Amino acid sequence: FAGRRSGAGRPSSFIGRIGGAGMSVWLESWAARLYEPLMGPVLSGLRARITALCEHPNVLAACPGDGSRPRRVLDCCCGPGGMSRLLRERGMEVTGVDVSDAMLECARRRAPGVTFLHADARRLPFADGKFDVAVISLALHSMDAETADAVLHELLRVAAVVIVADFCLAERNLEVPATAVIRAVEWSVGGEHYRNCRRFMEHGGLEGLLYRHRLTALSRAHALGGGATVAAIAGQASFTPPK
Repeated sequence: FAGRRSGAGRPSSFIGRIGGAGMSVWLESWAARLYEPLMGPVLSGLRARITALCEHPNVLAACPGDGSRPRRVLDCCCGPGGMSRLLRERGMEVTGVDVSDAMLECARRRAPGVTFLHADARRLPFADGKFDVAVISLALHSMDAETADAVLHELLRVAAVVIVADFCLAERNLEVPATAVIRAVEWSVGGEHYRNCRRFMEHGGLEGLLYRHRLTALSRAHALGGGATVAAIAGQASFTPPK
């Protein structure tokens, strides 16, 4: 579950989930190859909810087009391409971005038909409103607050709707075990990643992030046993750019 960082100030890499900034090229390559076989089954439910939210009536109403499904979708911090592949299989035109070359190499093999680009999520190389939907999954919690704000602002700039999936606080007793497991996994990663995740959760998780920026969800769902929220928010929303 660790976030997508590959070196300080590079928030669109998926590789931080496995190792961190000092990872060797060899280890990074192996991490990229092993991530999907190991984590794909764990994340299947979360990815299904993201895919379903892409086709939710409230999301479709906010997107340009005929209302049948989003046409152009950005998968930000795409990693090895598991989410990109699912979106492509639903008939969407998908672009994936990441800063890890090893992850992008795996993604291109896993998801033919998807366009994958090396790009920094804080400064996306796309025009305003380029995409119908932008997706970012389990990445913001691993970033410092300034970086997370910059990434979220960029996604709101380039897409009509932004779908964010990330950790949340338990709302019911049944969700406590899932959040405890997530915290343990994040703790095991350690370092800057864990410090950022702890701060993210202390400030209310994903729901706290949306509240602080006065962003209202068009629709939302829970995943990972209640340990994560998937929320769709309107792009070009009122959002104070980071200074």
